[in-house]
This record gives sequence, structure tokens and C-alpha cells, in this order.
Amino acid sequence: MRSTLFLFALFVSLSLTAGQSICKADDPQPSAQQLAAEIDALTRRGPNAQFPSPTVFDLQIEDTKMQKFHFSRDMKTLVATDTGPNAHVYDMETGKRIHQYPLRKDLRRGGCEYTVSPDGKLILVHQYTNQIDVVDSHSGKVLHTHAVLPETTSQMGFSIDGKQIYMVDIRGNSAITTPLEDATEVHKSEIEFKTRHIAMAMGPHNTWWKRVQGIDGETKHWFFTGEKIMEDLIVLPEHYAVDANEGGYCWTLGVKAIFGHFNTGKRAGTFTGVHVESEYGCGRAALSTDGRHMSMSGRHYVEVYRYNDPSYRVALIKVPSEFVHSVTYTYPDHQCLAGLSQDRQSLLISKIEGNWLDTDYAVRDAIERLIDAKRFDALEELGRMWDGKIDHFREVEHETPGSFLVSRIAHYVPEGVELDVRNQWYREWIENHPDNCNMVRLGLFYHHRCAAYDARGGGFANTVTEEGWKVYREEIVKSWEVLEPMLNQEKIPAEGYTCLIMTGRDLQWEYEDINPLLRKSVAEYPMYHRTFAEEGVARLPRWGGRPADTRNLAKTAADKVGGDDGDMLYAHIARHVARFVSYPGLVTECRFDPDRVLRGFVLISKTSDDKKLLRNALNFASMMDDVEAGKVIAQRMLDIDNMLVYRSATPVWKNACIEVLEEAIAKTDDASRKEELSKLLERIRNMGDDPEEKGEKVRAFQEALAEENTI
Repeated sequence: MRSTLFLFALFVSLSLTAGQSICKADDPQPSAQQLAAEIDALTRRGPNAQFPSPTVFDLQIEDTKMQKFHFSRDMKTLVATDTGPNAHVYDMETGKRIHQYPLRKDLRRGGCEYTVSPDGKLILVHQYTNQIDVVDSHSGKVLHTHAVLPETTSQMGFSIDGKQIYMVDIRGNSAITTPLEDATEVHKSEIEFKTRHIAMAMGPHNTWWKRVQGIDGETKHWFFTGEKIMEDLIVLPEHYAVDANEGGYCWTLGVKAIFGHFNTGKRAGTFTGVHVESEYGCGRAALSTDGRHMSMSGRHYVEVYRYNDPSYRVALIKVPSEFVHSVTYTYPDHQCLAGLSQDRQSLLISKIEGNWLDTDYAVRDAIERLIDAKRFDALEELGRMWDGKIDHFREVEHETPGSFLVSRIAHYVPEGVELDVRNQWYREWIENHPDNCNMVRLGLFYHHRCAAYDARGGGFANTVTEEGWKVYREEIVKSWEVLEPMLNQEKIPAEGYTCLIMTGRDLQWEYEDINPLLRKSVAEYPMYHRTFAEEGVARLPRWGGRPADTRNLAKTAADKVGGDDGDMLYAHIARHVARFVSYPGLVTECRFDPDRVLRGFVLISKTSDDKKLLRNALNFASMMDDVEAGKVIAQRMLDIDNMLVYRSATPVWKNACIEVLEEAIAKTDDASRKEELSKLLERIRNMGDDPEEKGEKVRAFQEALAEENTI
């Protein structure tokens, strides 16, 4: 606990969220190498994010208590008010109080409402009249007084860029203007019901959202697009408007955690709202400046959501116990939490440790920012860094860092940009940078291929409509036109070979056309399993292959690689093929060698952090009835996460985990660790043996092995 503020000044200087430094409009243009390195650094798994015990910032008051506080958006200026009400202004970079003055010298009754401009230079104040003062935060001087509203002021604030202010009274009448100029007109609500809650927020370019709720639940909405007013847009639960993003398309309504979205693209001119349900009682919402994330704070947790998918929570972070008696606020741009101390004479501030966003989302977000900024040079550089890499930051089978990058390029469309426009960006990049366009080329290829299969659908061929086949053929042709020039390159990226294999399946190439690509791929990228797994699936009997074709492909590739690496490649291919034929089907339908598959799984498990892969591996060891292999895999699970070994599974799984835990307990001298493992061991011992579903899978596999041995 520190009473000085130099630590806070430090964390403010380092407070950009993961990926947020990428391509901000007012930043010097970083190099492609720098941007790619930033994203690559996000892929390294680290500890879960947590708020440490807060820094205590002494507000330097004695005979009074603070009531409220406001930060400027850059968090360099803090304005707090006491019971006077007096304003105290602090320079957060030095930790010093720089000004103190009464907010209203003609105070006739206690209390006032105020808010701070994004740059911290101005304060808006009202004392429950229709008058709003604009105060210079550094001198306390009233620069201007607004008195245009017909009724008592309910709310006022600044636009996201700080260039304008809005004000709304208790009847929902509102006005917008610049801070130092009188408003020339008032938007009248003309409502007939008695009001209960008034809410308003303002984005850039004169856009604003206003909502009035009556005492009997009546609601009325207005959204101003900058050109026209849209009325009665949505009916939402009770809430307050708190924020808008710098693009003006995303809005947050607090208390009940509402996302409002001003739609662009195909739904341009419409406005929708989504209610975010919090299972942890979080409700005070805050939107990041760029509108990509919303955080909600509660007594015990902070939740973070993605703006365009409020059902997708990207982080859940526990709030330190010191905040339990405080109303807390989150600041997404700075990944920190702040609240008044219990005695209301200090401010508690906690800066996140670790990544605010989970790894998957942080990387996804950073890549999308590059697409927004059209920094395709950085995407290409990232593609070169990840070329051939199979150690993945996502626990997704049959995916690599390179394929994830290509997928984001294919599927992400920037807000407010039409799909055809984005595709034109890609085509122009390919045309103008023929020697530096592999990732963009593959992304555009994948876009057209996905469009083809979307049109075809996932049913049998005789269920596809005539129009579906027409679009399918058109998009497949487009995908090949994009990809074909890659065949003439001296060096093809690893994912390029995978995409060529996909095309071969789409265009029904013969084995003799495919095999040269496979030979080049295994020579250049021997462990890039996606290429061989794709072709292995294409050679299954259900798609015209002979019973052993898929096994022969896997065996040939693995033998070419040789040694432990070959066995691991064999297991990777088998794992993907099993999605289509099941693990018993690997033996009965495809003639895979189960001993080699297990050997590969054990080798992979010794170094892998992929929890899903480790569970697949231990399941396979259970099916093979191999306790020793199970112990190796269970030990790796225990090294990563204790609870990974706690599964209701087969006797092999259970016995392997028991033995590993007993050995770990005997070896450790740490009393707390010993107690933790002992409790886990007891839970596993009390698990039932051989649950029916798992048992059936094992028995089916054992029967498949027995059948194979008689062939």
C-alpha cells in the first residue's frame, strides 16, 4: 500500500489495453515489424488477469469527506468534490492537488452535479436548477453559464471528443452546443407522462441518444444521426446513458448494462439495443473509447464484453476486498479500477496485472485493428512470423496461428465498411504488392470458398437448390482465381499448401495432381499437420477413397518426417480424422495404427499446454487401456492445472490420475500444496467407476481393435 502516487503515474503511462497502441490515429506510424511483434507477444500464455491490492491515493483533506470523483478520459486529471461542495483538482502525473475552490459561491442548498471534459480542462456544474456553469478546472473561474432548458437540469455531459456538450432537463427537453456558446434551439420531448428517469449520451458529429422513462414504465427514445432524429427505437429495461464511442456507432447504457448499436452496412440507419445479463451482479458499464469493449463493475467482479457480441464475455476478474465498501468504476482504456475508501478521504486505485482480455480475444482484437487501419503490411509480417508454426495460443483442434490469421482476414469486416469495399481493399493490396500479399491472398481465397459452401449448405448434394449450386460454382471459381498465382511462387507459405489441398478437393483433382504438393509441403513444413489432415479427410471412403488411403497418407508423411516428430504428426492427423470417423473408426474404417497414435499423443503431451488436446490424449490412453501412457499425460495436466485431472472418466483415467497425485503428494514439502492435492485425490477416489457413456466408447474401441487383429 502506497500513499504516494508515482506508481499510479507509472501505470497510467503504461495503461493502453492489449493491442490498443496499434494504429491509433494520433500516434506515429509504427513499423510492420513492430506491430507484428506486439501481436505475437500477446500469444504467450501467462497468468490470469487480476487486480492487485490497490494503491491508496491520499486526497489531502481533513475536515470533510469526498462525495464524488471524475477522471478525465486520459486519467491525467482527477476532479473530486467534497460535502462543501468544493472542487479539488489533482494532477495525476505528479500526485499533487493543484486547485481547490467552491463550485458554487451562491450556494443556497446542498449538493450539485458535475462532470469533467475528456481532456480534464473543463467542468460542467449544475445545482438542480436550469443553469449549467462551465468552469475552468485549473482556476475555478466560471467561463460561461447556460440557461436554455425550460425545466430543472437532469443530466449534462460532453461529447466523446469533448468539442460539444449536451444538457437535458427533467421533462426530457434537451439541447447541444459548444461549451462556451449558447444553444440556439431546444429539442422538446413533448411527453405527457410524469418522468422517472432521464438518460442521454452524445457521440461525435452531433450524434446523440436520449431516453425518457415515466413513473409507470412508459418509455420514449430519440436517436439523432447527425442528420435526422429517429424516435421510439427500442424498449429497454431501466437504465442510465453513460457513454458513446469515438466512431459514434456504439453506445453503452449503464446500471442495467445495455449495449446500443447504431447500425451500418446492410442495416444502415437502424438502431438496436441488447441487454447484457450479468450473473455476478455487475451493472456499472463503461465503454472503451474505440467502442470495442465494455466493462461492467460490481461489488465482487469486473466483467468485460465484446461490443458487437454482448453474449461473449472476454474476461471475468475478481475485485480486491478493499473495494467491498466502495462504489467502484472501471476505466477500460486504462484497465484499472477506482473507488473511494470507506472513510471517503482517499481514493483506491488498482491497475490490472496480466492481460485484461483473454489471449484468444486479445489477438483477435489486435488483428482486427490492423484490418481497420489497412495495415496489411503488418499482417503479412505477422504471417511470416507464424509461417509453419503449430504451437497454438487457442485450444482449437485443426487450427494453427497461421490459419487463425487467415480466418480473421477472411471473416472480419470493419464497422461501417461494406463487404465488397473490404474485398476491394484486399484486391488492391494484392495487385500493388505482388511480392508481399500471401496472407491477404489466402484470406480473400478463404472468403470466397466459405461463401461457396454457405450457398451450397451442409446437406446432401440432392438437397442443394439450383441457385445454391450456381453461387457455389461462381465462388469456387473466384477462390481459385485468387489462389492460383501462388503456384508460381518460389516459396509457398505453410497455410498456402493447405489451401491448395482444399482447392484440389473442390475441383476434384486426382491423387497425382495432389501428391506433388504434399511432397513439397512435408519437405518444407514437416510438422504442419493441417495440410496432411485436410487431404486425409478428403481420402476417406465416404468421399471415394479406398479403406486404407487415409492411413497410407498419414503413414507416408509420418515416415518421411521420421522419429518422434513423425509419430506426433501421425497423432495430429489421426485426431482430425477421428472427428469424421470416431476413434474406433480410425481402426475399423481407416486402418490407423493405434499404438503409433498413442505414442504420438504421449510425445505431444510432454510439452503441450493445450488442455483440450491433453483430454483427447488421456481419453485415447483410456481406450487403449494403457495406464502408463495415461500417467504421463495426467502428470502434464497436473503441471498445468490441478482440476484438469478431475474428470469423471474411465478406470484408466482415474487410476492414472490417482497414481500421479500420490507421487506428487509424496514429493512436495509445501504444506498448502500437499493439502490441495490431497483434497483433489480424495475427490477422484470417490468418483464412480466407468460411467456408462465413457465405458461404451472404450468398449467400442476395444472391439474395433479385436476386429482389426483378426483381419
